[in-house]
Amino acid sequence: MKTTNLIGLDKDASQAVAAELNQLLANYQVLYMNTRGYHWNIKGEQFFELHVKFEEIYTDLQTKIDELAERILTIGHTPDHSFSRYLEQSQIEEHQNAYRGKECVTGLVNGFSILIHRQREILEQASQTNDEGTAALMGDYIREQEKLLWMLNAYLTNRCEKFNGRQGALFVLFTSIVRCLSSQVYKVQGAGDRWNSSKTNSINRLKRNERFMT
Repeated sequence: MKTTNLIGLDKDASQAVAAELNQLLANYQVLYMNTRGYHWNIKGEQFFELHVKFEEIYTDLQTKIDELAERILTIGHTPDHSFSRYLEQSQIEEHQNAYRGKECVTGLVNGFSILIHRQREILEQASQTNDEGTAALMGDYIREQEKLLWMLNAYLTNRCEKFNGRQGALFVLFTSIVRCLSSQVYKVQGAGDRWNSSKTNSINRLKRNERFMT
């Protein structure tokens, strides 16, 4: 005979969902700390825009961490609450000493890709056990983060295009300089050839004059 918890869900099924939520919680905790690091350490020309954006992202992650822990408690289980456990469970790896805009945003893209994948799995599992509360929470997170992931990836694409544009501009400048220098070399060589030709003609005229006078 199945036993149910306080909110009427099957205890065994809820235990399996809680285990998945704890693993998801671990991923959130590691991504949260990574994002705090990005916020603190970002350097370069993107500092002002990314410093603020990273704060917005880690604040939202912190809110979701609290919601996940409370959901685990609601279905009758205990949320993990040690960093050693988080590091054991997390699929997202620590990202230390990142300070360039591109590497920080890439870290977020990778992290949110993992979160979305894990949340889809939990959504399916919760739906099969009639855990509408967990399924709805996962659906909300997925919808928000899919849009964020699109925006972060668009930012990376824009940065790459700008980088390639600068490379192209530098190549054009370099090519122009080489052509200019080459033309100057040709001019010098041409002047030298004309001088040598003029010198030869003068010598020939002198020789003819000498023969005439003798």
